[in-house]
Amino acid sequence: MLALTGRPMILPWTAAPPATPRWDKRTWIGDAEEGSRYSPIEKTRSSVIAKANGSHPSVPPVPYYTARLSRSEFAYTFHVTTAGPKFVRLHFFPSDYLNFSRADSLFSVEAAGFTLLRNFSASLLADYTRSPSFSKEFCLTVGDDRILNITFTPTPGDSDAYAFVNGIEVVSMPERLYYSTSIDSKEGIKFAGQATPYSVGTTDALEMVKRLNVGGNSIDSADDTGMYRTWELDDDYVTSSYIGVLPVNRTIQLSYSDQVPSYTAPDSVYTTARTMGTNKTINLSYKLAWSIEVDTEFYYLVRLHFCEFQREINKPTDRVFEIFIDSQLVENRADVISWSGKGMPVYRDYAVYMHDGQKKRSNLSVAVGALPDGYTLYSDGILNGLEIFKISNPDGNLAGLNPDPVPVPDNQPVPPPASKASSNHSKTAKIAIVAGKASGFTLLSLLAFFLYRRRNRAKDSTSSDGTSWWGPVSFATTKSTKIQASSLPSDRCRHFSLAEIRAATNDFNEVFVVGVGGFGNVYKGYVDGGATQVAIKRLNAGSQQGLHEFLTEIEMLSELRHLHLVSLIGFCNDAGEMILLYDYMARGTLRDHLYNSDNPPPPLEAAARDLHRRCARAALLPRRR
Repeated sequence: MLALTGRPMILPWTAAPPATPRWDKRTWIGDAEEGSRYSPIEKTRSSVIAKANGSHPSVPPVPYYTARLSRSEFAYTFHVTTAGPKFVRLHFFPSDYLNFSRADSLFSVEAAGFTLLRNFSASLLADYTRSPSFSKEFCLTVGDDRILNITFTPTPGDSDAYAFVNGIEVVSMPERLYYSTSIDSKEGIKFAGQATPYSVGTTDALEMVKRLNVGGNSIDSADDTGMYRTWELDDDYVTSSYIGVLPVNRTIQLSYSDQVPSYTAPDSVYTTARTMGTNKTINLSYKLAWSIEVDTEFYYLVRLHFCEFQREINKPTDRVFEIFIDSQLVENRADVISWSGKGMPVYRDYAVYMHDGQKKRSNLSVAVGALPDGYTLYSDGILNGLEIFKISNPDGNLAGLNPDPVPVPDNQPVPPPASKASSNHSKTAKIAIVAGKASGFTLLSLLAFFLYRRRNRAKDSTSSDGTSWWGPVSFATTKSTKIQASSLPSDRCRHFSLAEIRAATNDFNEVFVVGVGGFGNVYKGYVDGGATQVAIKRLNAGSQQGLHEFLTEIEMLSELRHLHLVSLIGFCNDAGEMILLYDYMARGTLRDHLYNSDNPPPPLEAAARDLHRRCARAALLPRRR
């Protein structure tokens, strides 16, 4: 494969590597094989090859179960067949190897004059993302000498620090895939919040942060367009109040162009999508949004993929919408048909700078918003795919800071992930979510709401389109109220500080609003270092409800626990705030599954029987007046 395709791949191995999975079409070459062209260059010849002391069911043996490790610098030299841009992927499986402790890996990586990683702790990143193995993907340009050096250097000053790597890929890419593209060369890349366009050239290095097949299935490396990219589901990254609908058209014949060649993305990216739906009233009340965690103090390239394949959309102005990057308007009249045509893939690139002097990481949001009558026939928005790349700083640095250690209870191992994500945002953030059973759970949550109303005779709150969002109860007050800690059941539910709440919602960023009612807003947020996804209901000072309802809801829901009921996780009453945290319902409301969706209706018979049985017993519950 090396000689024929110019896509060399290498992994440390003491002998011939075992058979790779059938779906993996890559050829892996061992760097320790006799006569290997890819043996590392070392000053001290102190590196070793070792097998991981442990394994994990979600981690494939190739390339992850063996590594090259050293407490001294070592480097690889690749003589590639052509100059130009290349993918460089570094694969890591943090584990104990021989006398190398998992926690001691601390090193830097440099290549093509760029710092890819600095003082990097693979174990901290694996714990933070809850991914036992992962890869880091970069885009670099190899010069006319066609030589690429990749150097691993343990962090100096720590005698136990070592560098390691499990696998390396160097894969050629088309010259204009991400650099100086035909689409962007005429106008440049729109820079969010700035009037001057931003340009990305071959003198820049890129790090892939996230690559999503929006509305479709995940795509393995073998099903990419020959460059072994992987595309994730977007479900875990949707942050809007409605999750939209998922149209699909597997029969359309896609028409690629010189500007958007067929290698740009797999066909399945352009034949699936996420749209806002057909309800114009609902669509005008929210923005369909995604959020990706990124390092701060860097510029980012955001690529949005589009293709109109629905039968209703045939001509310009049929579907015109707005596009927002980091809450900033970048397109006020996005019209995919005008950009390309029906069944013709197209993409748009944007640049954004992520600044936050107080945080290592922040959330980069992407959103589409509907336009009213007069601008478009259908008040709707669409997105087919999303790619986000970090752009190297002027000093050639791509390295961010290590995440903070994840607190682990005594004698409790870090829970394994659900998938082998290759990024800094875990797909297992849904561990407390009622995914897959949303319909039955929602019905029973409505039961809790019904019973609570019987006890308190409180007026329920609704979202802006008249739909009840969060069942347990509305709460608010007309003035700040200091609540004594002794009056709250902190022994039965957790108290969160206001700082934790602000961190969970990116300081109450509107992108995270998933419900609006008389009580105020409900936000989607992340706590416990991003490990747990929650719904955060915040008091609106203009509401007619206050302290009594707030206390009563905490008291009741602290006692009420059931598999099919949304659980209260905790509360915050700092600085006069009244905030409640619940389990997050990942798949939206029952209404989302019954209307404006291509999904089959949920099975409700069993849930209805349970609802009937519980309602029949409701009279047994004491009322509070």
